[in-house]
Amino acid sequence: MKMMKTLFKCSKAFLLILVFILSEILFAQNFTITQLTDDKTADAWAEMEIDDNGKIHITWVKGKIDSTTGNFILSVYYTNNIEGDFAAPKKVSDEYLMISEPTIAVTNNGVAHIIWGAPISGVENNELFYTNNEDGTFSTPIQITTNTKSSGSPHIAIDSNGIMHALWLLHGVQYMKYMNNSGGTFSEPITILEDVRNPQFVLDNQNNIHAVAVKSTNDGNVLNFNVVYVNNIHGTFSEEVLLPQPPNFQEVDIYHPMIAIDSNQKFHVIWKYSSQDQKEGVYYSNNINGEFSFPSAIVDNLADILHASLVDDSNNNIHIAYATEGDIFYTNNIAGSFISSVAVTDDTTTEAIMRSNQRNIVFNEIENTVSILYFRQPAEDIATIELMLATASIIAEVDIEGSQIVQEFNLSQNYPNPFNPNTSIEFSLPSSGYVSLKIYSLLGEEITSLLTEILPSGNHNVSFDGQNLNSGIYFYQLNFDGVSLRKKMILLK
Repeated sequence: MKMMKTLFKCSKAFLLILVFILSEILFAQNFTITQLTDDKTADAWAEMEIDDNGKIHITWVKGKIDSTTGNFILSVYYTNNIEGDFAAPKKVSDEYLMISEPTIAVTNNGVAHIIWGAPISGVENNELFYTNNEDGTFSTPIQITTNTKSSGSPHIAIDSNGIMHALWLLHGVQYMKYMNNSGGTFSEPITILEDVRNPQFVLDNQNNIHAVAVKSTNDGNVLNFNVVYVNNIHGTFSEEVLLPQPPNFQEVDIYHPMIAIDSNQKFHVIWKYSSQDQKEGVYYSNNINGEFSFPSAIVDNLADILHASLVDDSNNNIHIAYATEGDIFYTNNIAGSFISSVAVTDDTTTEAIMRSNQRNIVFNEIENTVSILYFRQPAEDIATIELMLATASIIAEVDIEGSQIVQEFNLSQNYPNPFNPNTSIEFSLPSSGYVSLKIYSLLGEEITSLLTEILPSGNHNVSFDGQNLNSGIYFYQLNFDGVSLRKKMILLK
């Protein structure tokens, strides 16, 4: 038994060393920073998308002082790196006194579609506007909503049939609205949810919509916030599902949920929280095992987090970027669980910013790189906000002989067996996920639950103490990713 404990401690230490080595390998190349704007204007509200050829398309809002009126005016701009370097920014909208963040979707052949919210007169009566560059240049923007007066925070996606799906927020009444252009023109908007904010969505491989948002409820004494999820798998939108909450959720506010879908059609959700003691963090949940998991903290107890964004890759790894205290940070779960965050920016002369719940991170499957979009504000010129892009190579697969990066789900025979009264149960996981390990009697009655939590990939060891049980035959069962493994053990006193 002492030998087993010694071996396990060595094994655990080796795993920690390996994870550290992997994290160094994953970030052996520092992020390369590209400045996309340098004309001393105030840029804001940026979002990007990547096409099937690995080319990045970016839209954002640029602000400047009108030399005639003295007003601060805003316009939507666009650029891409189709020709290698990023092209000179193109203005794609009219000029407004106010703009709601633009959103972008790109077709397989690189055509960009952009929607934004803007007032039709003055600074009131916000409606949605749309343009695309299908003919090589951006078309004259058209108004696609009428009489909503407060439309904003739009998000769009294009399905495999070329149909555009749009979801946005009707401010004031806080309604989440939806429409599409399946009939050639945009449909009449419908209301999906009420009393929500910060909507986001993705499409699955059947072109169904899966959306998340922040919902507020008031029980008369406390205002509560939840991340809610809906879909239209069955043709109409489902009833909302509340994602599990971390402890003391009544004492926190929630912002900007983001959702991604992997190749197994499983969903990954992150959101920012803010507690009453002014601490902030980012939570993560997934439905790999059918239901959304209890949220785990990617980062916790920080002073200030502006925004977090996520993306998945073809190997079902999750990549997350977030902004805090003037810098941008990045993490991923390629090694099985989320590793310590890596600083993308580290410049004391500027402040790095990410805004709202827009898509600020993409993964390039062709070049195996991750890119993060953010703003930089020079300390010596607070009126200037510059658009920046950080890119780094990522090693998605590492093959180290003798490492504990396991390839299959496995449950070992307990040792020792027979035992009295203690024994160890070892198992291995090919990926991170929710795990349960339970003990059953010979008649199938549950005796105890040894484990119910999310674990990283790798080898694991759990001890079982049978001192309160009678001698006899027992079973231990391990559940992971919809699969159950069971083995027999003998308690002999």
